[in-house]
Parts: sequence; C-alpha cells; structure tokens
Amino acid sequence: MNFGGDSREQFNKVASVNFDIAESSQTLPPNFDQLIRAVDLADEIFWEQMSGQYDREEILKQAGDDDELKQLIHFNYGPYDRLNDDRPLLLVEPKDPALGFYPQNFTREDFMAYVQAHPESRAAFESPYTVIRRKNSGFEAIPYHEIYPDKVNMLSRVLKQAAESEPNPQFQQYLLQRASDLLTDDYYKSDKLWVGLETNPIDLVIGPYEVYEDQLMGLKAAYEALLLARDFGESMEIRQIEREIRGLCRSLEPVLGKTLNFEDSRVQLSVARLLYAGGEGRAATPAIAFNLPNDERVIEEVGSRQIILMNVLQAKFDLVVWPVLLKLFPDTLASQTVAFREFFNHTVFHEISHSVGPQRILKDGAMSTVNRCLKQFYSALEEAKADTLAACFKMSMTDSVNSHILIENYVSGMIRAIRFGLGSAHGGSNAIQLNFLLRENAVAIENDRIVIHEASLFREALHKLTANILDIQEKGDLSEARKFVGTYCIVTRYIEKVLDSVSDIPTDIRIRYTNSLSPVRTSV
Repeated sequence: MNFGGDSREQFNKVASVNFDIAESSQTLPPNFDQLIRAVDLADEIFWEQMSGQYDREEILKQAGDDDELKQLIHFNYGPYDRLNDDRPLLLVEPKDPALGFYPQNFTREDFMAYVQAHPESRAAFESPYTVIRRKNSGFEAIPYHEIYPDKVNMLSRVLKQAAESEPNPQFQQYLLQRASDLLTDDYYKSDKLWVGLETNPIDLVIGPYEVYEDQLMGLKAAYEALLLARDFGESMEIRQIEREIRGLCRSLEPVLGKTLNFEDSRVQLSVARLLYAGGEGRAATPAIAFNLPNDERVIEEVGSRQIILMNVLQAKFDLVVWPVLLKLFPDTLASQTVAFREFFNHTVFHEISHSVGPQRILKDGAMSTVNRCLKQFYSALEEAKADTLAACFKMSMTDSVNSHILIENYVSGMIRAIRFGLGSAHGGSNAIQLNFLLRENAVAIENDRIVIHEASLFREALHKLTANILDIQEKGDLSEARKFVGTYCIVTRYIEKVLDSVSDIPTDIRIRYTNSLSPVRTSV
C-alpha cells in the first residue's frame, strides 16, 4: 500500500538545503562535539514528548523498506503530516492532541474540571514543565526531569562536560547553570544568564521553550536545541531599530487606542547562523527567527533576545518567498534585493513585537498570563499580533511607493505560511490575517490573484486587526479568542485557488546538517 500519497507530494515540494557546519563557523570550539551531543539528546526527549499514542520504533517498522516514508516520519516527528493538518501517514488513529503531555483521550474539560475541584494542583498542572498522568481515580502532574530522568540526567552531564573546555567565561557559566536547571525544571537563573550573553561566538538554546506542540491546552513546552554562530557585524547594523522602537510605539498608541507596554522591555536584537538543530527546532519547517525566553519574570527583569537566523532566512527567501511574490505580483516594482530587505526587516520587527503588548495580566482578580488565559488559541493569536504589529511599525516608517512593496511582501508571506496548514501556529495566524483583510476590503481576490487596494485602506484595516488581537490578549478572553479564531482561521475556496496558483513553488525548506571537518549525524 502506498501510504501518505498526498503527503509525499507535499514533502517533495519542500526544498532540501544543506547546511555545512564547517562553512558556517570558521573556528569550531574544543567542546563542539559535546554541544552537538547535547542537541541530539534534546532531540531524543522531543521524540518522546511527541510519541503519545504510539511507539516510535513500531511506527518506523510500519514503514518497512520505504525510505521516503521513513524520511517523512522523521521530518514530522511522527506519523502525522504537519504540513497537511496532521493527516495520518500510516494506518493509525487520528492524532490525539494530548500527545505525550497528557493521558490518552484526555480532554480540556478533564483538565478544567480537575483543577477546579483541586485548586491546590493548578500551578503544577499549568506549569510548562510537567506532564499530566492518570493516578488512581484522578490525575497528577509530574515534572519533566522526573518523567524523562535518564535523558535529562545525561543532557545535564554533557553540558557540564562542554563547560569544562569552554573558553568564554560567560558562556561557560550559562552552560553550568543550564545543566543544573535541567535537573529541577526551574530555568529562571540560566534564562537570565542567557539573555546577558554578549561575547560568546558560539551560542546555544536548549531545553523546553515553545508551547506550539500542545494543541490541547497550549501550556506544555516542547524540548528544542539550536546551536548558533553569532554574527556580530550584522547584529551591530540592526541595533538602530532598537533605538527607534519606543518612538514607534508612542506614535501607534493613539491610532490603536492601546498602551503598547514597551518602555520597560529590554530587547536585544542580534543575527546568527544556524549550525545545528534538534527537537522542536528541527521539526518540519525551520523558523527564520525566535524570541526568547518566554518566562515573563525574566522578560520584566532583564529583557529578552531576538535572534534572526540569517542563513535560514536567506534560503527561504530565495527558494520560496521571492518566487511566491513574483507569481502573485508579476508587475512588482521591487527588485530581489529590495524585497529581501523588506522580508528581513519585517522579521526583525516581528520578533520585537513579541515583546510589545500584554504579558502578565489581571484575570478574575488574580495575576495570570496571556498564554494561560487563551490556552490553545494563544499561539496563533500571538503570531498574528507579532506579524500585524510589525507591519504597522514598518508602514509608519514607509513612503507611498515603498508601502506598496512592503504590502506585497507581507501578503506574499501570508500565502507562503498558510500552506503550512491551519494546525500550525504560523499557518493559522496568517489565515486569520488574510481573511480579516479580505473582509475589511483592504485586499481582494480576483482571477486567483490578490489585488491590493489603497495603502491607506490597508493601513486602517491593519490597525483594526492589531487592536482587536491586543484587546483579546489584554482581557485574557478565552471565549472571544475562540470566536475570533473560529471566524478567521479558515481557508475559503477563493484562498484555495490562490494557493493552487503557487502550487509549483516549494512550500518551504528542509535542512540537512553536515560537517565536512568531522563526523556529525546528518538529518533527513
């Protein structure tokens, strides 16, 4: 039987790109093998988190000698197609959103009923770093370091070994503290140290961070690891944006009718090259940038870091973004160079925008977070907020001619991301944006093409969309979030035709990691 027929077709539309570690970093540090090993261990933990209702080895056995199907399973970290709304790749049950985070067939109603009946358990149940398991007639929350003890202990030891030969004192201190924090699932100290890193040429993000994988409650963090080579020269060039952002926030506040809450944020923008990735950082389509940490306490005290992955960004632009833009807007006035700079700048502002707006909020008389209040709808709305606010910032800085180029890039990016599927945070968020703009008549679909109306009308619709999302976040309004996402997170037959018009263009990229200087496991 030819399993995953449609998914194979989609998989073959993902352009393969080789990243050679030796080319990305001229001088490899003495602890590089340990850092690679640490990334692989985080990858193993992520596999376990994703393997809720099946055993990984059994799933791979089902693929038999079908190498392409095995590649699909590795690419998706399981038997469900992430680029096709989690359609099964094998004869398996539909994907259980509980994954490895909750008991099988566990529901949101189960979660809410239990914490309401046992209020003393709420903090542990809502922690990003626990899994929920059945116990007798009820449930219990178990910390990650207790549920994955062998792998977590090994990861901690490997980071300590890496620290022994680390030449940079700041990075060495971070590695040691991260090794310790992994054993307690309290990452406060190491997160603060990571934000303060300044001089280390090799950087590492490792541990449980993003909650995108938790499609049930939007609470549980997935393990990931990103090994980076910092680009100090490019980083210095984009620091000017940091000096402009406060003024841009003040200018937008009366238009949006919102206080943008950026004054106390300390955002450190930088550029790096991705050397190697594991876990959520490698699953399906790679991110072009990220904004960490997510701990509101750390953000309030020392700020956050936004890192643009220049080699990933360039590969996606060349192979996907630019071809999509040319197909949608064949009469564009933008050159490839100008369009790339718009794509790069929007990415920078997107990452900054994650630090703008509500983080910790008052809900029902108690302090909470936007994430906890909006649950499974948080990720898509947060990504939509970052996209729209970034576009607002950019449009406030741009003249009429360049505004049209900016809008072309922005709309092309929506079509690019919607092809990831509505189940992904980025795919869903871009469907929300496009449908809202269509309903506001800021854009239209005619003859399978997108028509942009006046820039002023587009700007007004963009402001309205941004204000709506910020309003939902400020209130922590779950019912309104459900209604908003349900209304706009859809693919209409008109959008489907636009998607069909770019079907010959790669959906995204997949990275194969190699090292021409020493043996490193390559990824599919």
